[in-house]
Amino acid sequence: MKLRTEIKLDSAYPTISYKDNILLVGSCFSDNVGKHLEERKIPVHYNPLGIVYNPISIFKHMSFYARNPEDIVPDDLWAHNGVYSHRDFHSSNNRLSTEQYIIDIRKELNRWKELISNCNLMFITLGTSWVYRDLKDKVIVGNCHKKPNKNFKKELLKIEDIVLSWDLVYEFLMGINPKMDIIFTVSPVRHIKNGLVDDSRSKSILVESCHQITEKSQNIHYFPSYEMMKDDLRDYRFYNEDLIHPSKVAIDYIWEQFKSSLLSPQTASLSDRIHSITRAKEHNPFNPSHSNHREFCKNQLATIREITTSFPTLNFSEEVKYFNSFI
Repeated sequence: MKLRTEIKLDSAYPTISYKDNILLVGSCFSDNVGKHLEERKIPVHYNPLGIVYNPISIFKHMSFYARNPEDIVPDDLWAHNGVYSHRDFHSSNNRLSTEQYIIDIRKELNRWKELISNCNLMFITLGTSWVYRDLKDKVIVGNCHKKPNKNFKKELLKIEDIVLSWDLVYEFLMGINPKMDIIFTVSPVRHIKNGLVDDSRSKSILVESCHQITEKSQNIHYFPSYEMMKDDLRDYRFYNEDLIHPSKVAIDYIWEQFKSSLLSPQTASLSDRIHSITRAKEHNPFNPSHSNHREFCKNQLATIREITTSFPTLNFSEEVKYFNSFI
């Protein structure tokens, strides 16, 4: 008896190893995948400029700001309750002065361009097709920073606009990093602020846009995170209490599909060993002075020495310090 509609994954995904540099950008789901990679010490950076949900703003980060990190000036900033923000960037970049904002964001943008130039794989999560246009400047914003709704016009992107915007970005990306592989996915997080119908319209546009984009180039792929959540895990028990965000079980399941599709068997095996070590560090022993726990810590240190002999670039300094504290 078949009780699930499992997703058949693409067999042509690029293979991830510990020699790669991976960059994940877009919605909060990129953070979810990035944390799984980080816990296994696979070289990764995720959303270094903060979370962004709509494709136009994500693509603007990759093209305009990667080209022109010095183009942000004080007049671009919004001031509200003594806090300065920028319409294209997440609130995690907000500062208490224009001077500090400019200094910090330019530093991050220069780092951003370096990450794009050096990554082997870029993983892009699109969150929503709904965007907000600033009525004053007539541009789509990445973040409204809680400004009044009257300052914006809500719009639904068209597939052709998303694909055209990507074409310009892709040309730039290949110009600075032609060896990069790219994977698109649609966030499994439901954006139901304005209802399920609007969310369905939004997701359908993103899915079709992704498929039109992937059909154009051999180094662009689609990973079906949204479809796994919507069809394979078709049950509210796979959502958090808000019925919007995937539960830890769901995220772990999607991660396992990601791992089996993109990590080589050798990399997957090593990543599991490393994850076991990082989880052991988070364990709170009931009796830390007991000989059993000391022996446990010695075994962890022995495993770390074994791994770093073959992979000397892996950094276990925090784990070594932690386990040595009990010996």
